[in-house]
Amino acid sequence: MIMLAAAIFILVLYSAFEWYQRYIPVRNIPCLPLDRMDGQLIVDVRDYNNRNDIVQEQTLNIPIPYLQKAFVDIQGSEIYLIAATKLERNMSIRFLKRKGIAVKGYTLTDESGCGKGRQ
Repeated sequence: MIMLAAAIFILVLYSAFEWYQRYIPVRNIPCLPLDRMDGQLIVDVRDYNNRNDIVQEQTLNIPIPYLQKAFVDIQGSEIYLIAATKLERNMSIRFLKRKGIAVKGYTLTDESGCGKGRQ
C-alpha cells in the first residue's frame, strides 16, 4: 500500500512539473515586434515548415526537437526568440535559461503575437 501511495505521489509530482514547464509563462521577458529585435541573434524555434512568413538574415533556425543538440550553435549570451505558440515559447525560454543564454524578448507567429492576449 505504501509503494502504491509513493508511486502516485511521484506521478502527481512529475505531472505538476511538466504542466509548469509547458503552460506557466516565464516572467519579465517582453513580447516584441520583429522590427525591435535588432543587434542580437534571433533564434527561430518553429518547425522548418512554418517559417516561410518570417525570415530574417540574422535568424538561426533551431526547431524545438533539435534544441537540446544544437543549442551550442548559438553564439552569444543574449538572444531574441521567434516561436509559433506559447508552449514553444515557454519550453524554449526555460531550456535556454538553464543553459545560460538570456532571452531578451520574443514574438509569437501563430497566436495573438504581441496583441491583447499577451502573457
